[in-house]
Amino acid sequence: MFKSIIAAAITAFFIASSSASAQTEFTYQGTIEVAGVPANGLYDLQFRLYNDPTGIATLEFDEALGVTVIDGLFSVEIDFGFSSYSSSVVEYIEIRVRQTDGGGGYTTLSPRQKLTASPRAVLANRATIANSLDLPVLIDDNYVGTSLYIYNSHPTGTGIFGHGNDIGIKGDSNNGIGGSFSSGSISNFAVALQGTLTNSTPGLFSAAIHGENKGTGSLGIGVWGSHDGSGWGVYGSSVSGFAGRFQGDVSVVGTLSKSGGSFKIDHPQDPENMFLSHSFVESPDMKNIYDGVVILNKQGQALVNLPSYFNALNQEFRYQLTTIGGYAPVFIATEIESSPNAQQFTIAGGTPNLKVSWQVTGIRHDAWANQNRIPTEELKSNSEKGKYLNPESFNQPKELGIGYIQSP
Repeated sequence: MFKSIIAAAITAFFIASSSASAQTEFTYQGTIEVAGVPANGLYDLQFRLYNDPTGIATLEFDEALGVTVIDGLFSVEIDFGFSSYSSSVVEYIEIRVRQTDGGGGYTTLSPRQKLTASPRAVLANRATIANSLDLPVLIDDNYVGTSLYIYNSHPTGTGIFGHGNDIGIKGDSNNGIGGSFSSGSISNFAVALQGTLTNSTPGLFSAAIHGENKGTGSLGIGVWGSHDGSGWGVYGSSVSGFAGRFQGDVSVVGTLSKSGGSFKIDHPQDPENMFLSHSFVESPDMKNIYDGVVILNKQGQALVNLPSYFNALNQEFRYQLTTIGGYAPVFIATEIESSPNAQQFTIAGGTPNLKVSWQVTGIRHDAWANQNRIPTEELKSNSEKGKYLNPESFNQPKELGIGYIQSP
């Protein structure tokens, strides 16, 4: 009679019943087709559990008689009890079906479907899907917990694997988190979320992980990285390119440590074909530099005014004076600390209208600088000894680099 009965054999979809007093009932949903046509009417269903895909020893049994099937769809409550269930036993479900008013025996659907963790899922009041599943499946409920829970206890197993020509797995939320991943592993190189481009020649600007914030507010974040300990919030590396690139302004709240630095711009004289680079000026101190040019008055003197914040920001001043267009024994007549406003100094010893180039440096002594002095020399920690910030500069292999990470 049943030339083709599918979905009940292919689909093993259980939802924990909210009305089950002992939390051992399941809502089983499936479809029945007869000769390729969705069935309608009353059908009897039998459900048997086995610990083997082909064995004959029945572990549990339940039966549902006179189940209404409309357009091939049915839903039925079943209760196995799980009196003999053990987490070490792999269980399979077998479905048998017959038309209620048609008489005759049951037709056994094949193959049996493997159940990975149904009883545990029920006790957690979550849904479980067996290894095979007819798609698409729509789960639409108002449950406060997890609508769909898939558990794989194998040490190297995968809970969910999604594959699509466009998107493999997509998450969406109206007012929460679109997707959340976590890992409780304590192993080296443990990863909560991993993105990998497997093709060795991906297209331009391809990204293993892409973060984009469509908001127009001033405090939105495209990608967030943080670390509670002394590790790194964000780590980037590249074999022959940039470890990180920012298109726009960059703000660092804290100390920026680097092996070197420069500006790089389109060359002012040939911007289409050349770059121009200059190195940063470095110092063992947290030094600020101020300079300018003044014209001496009739007495061969000049008063130089500095910014109003100068003394509050700086200490330990140094001066440089250079005459332009002629020689004169110019000198600092009044130092900054001696001036009434502590933000001026006086040049003297020159001739009228002589041009003088001046430079003043100061060492920062604001609150943040006083608390975060940069040590000029420091010993490497035990874990850093024998390693280098730039091993290639010492003809050493990259594996001896401090912070070098070998991907697992």
